[in-house]
Amino acid sequence: MKRNRFQGILEKRWFAYTLAACSAVLLYMVLSKFQSISARFDDLLAFLRPVIIGVAIAYLLNPLVNFFDQFIKTKLTRNEKLSHTLAVIAAVLLFMCVITIIFMALIPYLVKNIASLGIHSGNYTVMIDKGLDLLEAFSEKTGLDMDEIIDTVSQTLNKNGGLVPKGIKAAWDTSVSVGVAMGNALIGFIIAIYFMMDKWRISKAIDRLRRAVLSENVYRRNSAFWSHCNSVFIRYIGYSMVDALIIGLANMCFMLTFGMPYVALVSVIVALTNLLPTVGPLIGGLIGGLILVIYKPITALWFILFTLFLQTIDGYVIKPRLFGNSLGIPPVLTLIAIILGGKAFGIIGVFLSIPVTSVLIDLYNSSLLPRLEARKNKAGPAQGEEDRQQ
Repeated sequence: MKRNRFQGILEKRWFAYTLAACSAVLLYMVLSKFQSISARFDDLLAFLRPVIIGVAIAYLLNPLVNFFDQFIKTKLTRNEKLSHTLAVIAAVLLFMCVITIIFMALIPYLVKNIASLGIHSGNYTVMIDKGLDLLEAFSEKTGLDMDEIIDTVSQTLNKNGGLVPKGIKAAWDTSVSVGVAMGNALIGFIIAIYFMMDKWRISKAIDRLRRAVLSENVYRRNSAFWSHCNSVFIRYIGYSMVDALIIGLANMCFMLTFGMPYVALVSVIVALTNLLPTVGPLIGGLIGGLILVIYKPITALWFILFTLFLQTIDGYVIKPRLFGNSLGIPPVLTLIAIILGGKAFGIIGVFLSIPVTSVLIDLYNSSLLPRLEARKNKAGPAQGEEDRQQ
């Protein structure tokens, strides 16, 4: 009886209006205090950053742990606890070996390239001076008034001497930030090992809670949804890393073949920026061109032309081979997702915007839209009966 009375209240029109008004007031309060809420949220994220890093590392290494687990069960032992422990150890050792090899292979060349770039950075000032001379000559020939532009650039260059102390402070701040990030990464890696070791216990606890809260049908749909999300994210992250590695190696081979400088630095930048969808390759090509223009402008031009060619091959050949049609998203939604993800969560938001959008589209097509259609079909006969009675 009480349930029927409560159901009747929910169906009242005044209840819907009241709920909408309360939601609007709550939304206004959140938006009016958005900066304060955002600051508190950033503080919470900073506090939880090692745990978040640990969860991310454990999630990324989980497929490798599963692979070693199946291999050990097949070849060595059927003991699940022992095989899982050995699989975690094998995955951690392999991960540490790969990271060590990458650092040993790249760090010396990166340091050398960055030092050389700092030595030749004065060439930028020389090039800008030449450009100002050409601009001044063009202004005199054409009679156009460009004195304001020339004076502004000259004043900016003259202030470079005063920027040295600020540069030293910025370098110190950057060093401190890198140290904090490495500390968080080390703590996160240790936490990741614990997460991987206790994976089955954590999974069983979460699964038991879901079974206690959800009905059987909802539990099955929920499990299928999260399994699909896991498949999309793992596939996207793995294929994106493979694609970035291919692009970085292709860029390195091109630069070595034509004797270009800063090979390690530019190739790493191109590979990392290629992880970002749509805008990443453009950023990588621009940064690489700006670095190479110090050496020779014609070298930067050839690099940019090769980047355009390589990204065309990547977009029409490599990515379709890797991703197939599993992440097919309309271009306009891709752009909107990238902008919103970048605004909300920075580089991480840009990187994950595509798989999140893919999951939301799949959720809309497989769950929300069928429910709306079923609701309309149920309401259709009842509405037709009411029309006939009237």
